[in-house]
Amino acid sequence: TRSAEGITYREWAPGAHSAALVGDFNNWNPNADTMTRDDYGVWEIFLPNNADGSPAIPHGSRVKIRMDTPSGVKDSISAWIKFSVQAPGEIPFNGIYYDPPEEEKYVFQHPQPKRPESLRIYESHIGMSSP
Repeated sequence: TRSAEGITYREWAPGAHSAALVGDFNNWNPNADTMTRDDYGVWEIFLPNNADGSPAIPHGSRVKIRMDTPSGVKDSISAWIKFSVQAPGEIPFNGIYYDPPEEEKYVFQHPQPKRPESLRIYESHIGMSSP
């Protein structure tokens, strides 16, 4: 979540021993941006804006969460990522931090369609889950 002060990132991973946010923004250094865990297994970090006011994670940069789990260290794409790509020749996908500047954000040009007054059933499977 981005605010005027910076970026707050949270991930629910109750079984993890430790977690860190890694990516292009910190040269994939797992010690640069370590996260703290609350009582419910939610890991959190706040990244303040850079001195010039720009976000700590630039739009379009690769980002993952590195977790130390009971089965070993894993780099994962966030459950909340909005965009991911698979680079040519690579197997894992990369999460891409998507937060374009205001002038690049899409602006809807037409009004939202009116909500139908009656119920519309798109598809029905009678007896599919009963003997």
